Amino acid sequence: MIKKSGAVLGLFLSILSIAFLSPPAPTVVGAGAVLINEIAWMGAAANSADEWVELYNSSSSAVDLAGWGLYEAGGGTLIINLSGTLAAGGYYLIERTDDNSISDIIADIFGPFSGSGLNNSGEYLVLKDSTGAVVDSADASAGWPAGDNASKASMERKSDGGWQTNDGATINGKDALGGNIVGTPKSANSSAAGSGEASAPTPAPVSGGGGANPVPLLPVLKAEAGGDVAIEVGYPVSFNSVTSQGATSYKWYLGDGAVKEGAEIIHTYQFPGTYLVTLEVANGADTNVDQARVFVFGGKVWINEFSTGFSSTTGSWIEIYNPQPISADISGWILESGAGKFVVPSFVLIPAKGFLVLTQAVTGLDLNGQSKITLKYPNGSVVEEAVFEEIKAGYSASRTAGGFFWTGETTPGRANVVTAAGGSLLEQSKVVPHKVSLKSENPTTRNYLASFYNEVKTLPEPNKVASLDSVGISAQIGFWQKLLGELLFWVALAAGVGMVIGLFYVKLHKK
Repeated sequence: MIKKSGAVLGLFLSILSIAFLSPPAPTVVGAGAVLINEIAWMGAAANSADEWVELYNSSSSAVDLAGWGLYEAGGGTLIINLSGTLAAGGYYLIERTDDNSISDIIADIFGPFSGSGLNNSGEYLVLKDSTGAVVDSADASAGWPAGDNASKASMERKSDGGWQTNDGATINGKDALGGNIVGTPKSANSSAAGSGEASAPTPAPVSGGGGANPVPLLPVLKAEAGGDVAIEVGYPVSFNSVTSQGATSYKWYLGDGAVKEGAEIIHTYQFPGTYLVTLEVANGADTNVDQARVFVFGGKVWINEFSTGFSSTTGSWIEIYNPQPISADISGWILESGAGKFVVPSFVLIPAKGFLVLTQAVTGLDLNGQSKITLKYPNGSVVEEAVFEEIKAGYSASRTAGGFFWTGETTPGRANVVTAAGGSLLEQSKVVPHKVSLKSENPTTRNYLASFYNEVKTLPEPNKVASLDSVGISAQIGFWQKLLGELLFWVALAAGVGMVIGLFYVKLHKK
């Protein structure tokens, strides 16, 4: 009996231990328990892109944020996925891009916010749980009702659901340069009008600002830097902000250290690379930014030779040549012919002064029945087009300083042979004198490094295609004409010398 009582007592103590000593598992709480508590939509003094958002758990239970997300555009665009656990009465810090927006406080999550970050003219933020249900929202689509761009003071949630600007006295954290954050990340909001941590009010739209005297809405200010650009080294590229709204000043940070001002500017990049261009617009009281990428290439590569295939069993191929003194990375470049499209995979480089032959088996491009090959940059801009009206089976179209010509001397992977200086009649007869037209994006493309083909001379383009027999007969006639001319020269010379000798002899004989 004593043993049974001891066993029951042990079981009872175990249950108590599990109930009171084990940590509670995170739970998913109802809407309104987790709040969007503080928003630094203006960034920090160190960098306007150092934006951050703070969440607050007003419930008495920890919350598992796995599968949760913070959205903009009223819930239509995901800004960042959340993870981890938010403790009861705790804060959750979300930083843009990296964990240096607030240098002395570790972020719970960080990453690139979608688009251009938080728009200074306003956003409609929505917090959703793992089921997609809306937990909290802040509708500032008509303009932020609190926060200050000049002082970089954050926008804080009040206990009544409205919003306030940080009072500048109650602050926490350092920015990327060691300056003070004018806000309270991962700590209680300032006491300017009571903080939002005290309770879990029904979320209210932020556009009115709350209270009897709502904060006036800011005018619409929007920066538009334009789309991505692809350009060669040394060529000027123009930027304009014609689609921006409400701006009175424009500043361009061009990614290579240069900064220029104006609604429209021109800039030239001196080295290859991918540059992130940032446009900052302002209207005197507010600023807004947008970004675009510029792909600067070290120099073009060219469609150097192509073949439509020798037969139904031999596929088409396209040769690309790199005329630059350094290797060319053509990853992501595009080849198109008809409805076919081939995107060059990553890590494809052409050596300096080297060739790359892409076969139909690799590209899937069948040139038979087509009339054009287009080479494009990764962003879709056309580098050049080779247009061929007439397909020559068994021939390739080879590029020379004078353009493309169909030739029977196919040279995949090596320098083209069309009509070399001093070449034999056999070499010349292989040229079908029908030129292939070439279209390119600028005149420079047409000037195809004649020095590479400095020993190549092309036949003049006739009015119509001549037969190979006529070419051979003409060459033979030319040979006999040249020989006859040389014989006539020597006969005339001999006759002249004979006459001089004869006159001299007659004169001498008379004496």
